[in-house]
Amino acid sequence: MTGHAFQVFVQDNELRTSLAAVRSALADSGRFAFETRNPLVRGWEAWTPDNAVEIVDDAGTLVRMAHEVETPVDGNLVSFTITFSSPSWNRPQLSRSTLRFLDADSLLLFLADAGLLIEEQYGNWDRSPLTEASPEIITVARRGE
Repeated sequence: MTGHAFQVFVQDNELRTSLAAVRSALADSGRFAFETRNPLVRGWEAWTPDNAVEIVDDAGTLVRMAHEVETPVDGNLVSFTITFSSPSWNRPQLSRSTLRFLDADSLLLFLADAGLLIEEQYGNWDRSPLTEASPEIITVARRGE
């Protein structure tokens, strides 16, 4: 998984099934590393059209991505729409998503239930310590005994 893909498992059964599959696929010396956004930072609050991002693709096409969060946020589930637009397109493209923001304690419980142990946890990919202000929860897990 890459790019916060762990957060797309919004139902407990989806998460449990995925973690069970990860555990069964891991060799005894294997590790499962993934990222999830730290819900304590409430990063979704900055996902507004005012904070749109513009990129230029390989063909030189300008594409604008603007997020809009559906409010109110439903517990640890954040639903949002991304509008993709470009001067060279006939109309904008919309993508609607829901992500689950689990805190470190909740992650620990799901991993333990799946027979996985947290080996390391960081607040970002630079291996900085996990704090309440960390933007990410980077977890490295292994099979339990």
